[in-house]
Amino acid sequence: MLLGYDGVKADTLVTRFVADAVGRTLSPTDVSALVVAVGEQMNITASALDHSIWRSMSKPRKS
Repeated sequence: MLLGYDGVKADTLVTRFVADAVGRTLSPTDVSALVVAVGEQMNITASALDHSIWRSMSKPRKS
């Protein structure tokens, strides 16, 4: 991603976000495919969506 290639790194935070959104556990390949597909629907790059999800999920949660 840092080299400018569009793509998704299905790390723990992104995987958790997508799994919560769809209501089931997914493989990293499925997570990546869904983020790419949603990015296309939103007319943004997969990398931009991946980063937005990661930033949102990495914020400390208030109790």
